[in-house]
Amino acid sequence: MKKFALVNGNQVLNIVVAEEKPEDIMIGSFIEYDESTNEAKIGGIYNFDKNKFIDPQPYPSWILNETTCLWEAPVAKPENAGPWNELTQSWITSE
Repeated sequence: MKKFALVNGNQVLNIVVAEEKPEDIMIGSFIEYDESTNEAKIGGIYNFDKNKFIDPQPYPSWILNETTCLWEAPVAKPENAGPWNELTQSWITSE
């Protein structure tokens, strides 16, 4: 079975598993992907120039690194950091 992402513009709307590529429909096109190298996620985006799926933005303050196609926090993550706190826009650390 093959995996396909239904993409409208560059937004991933749905994931379909099928033997062959489904016919494109009015709301979008199907793009085949291999999850071992490039996984599509609903709510993510597809970069046509790089032929790469990009995960959904984890927090509004995070910035997309155009080179790596990964989201980065606006503050570097300290070594002892836990999760990101969007309200304070800082990493939660245990001292």
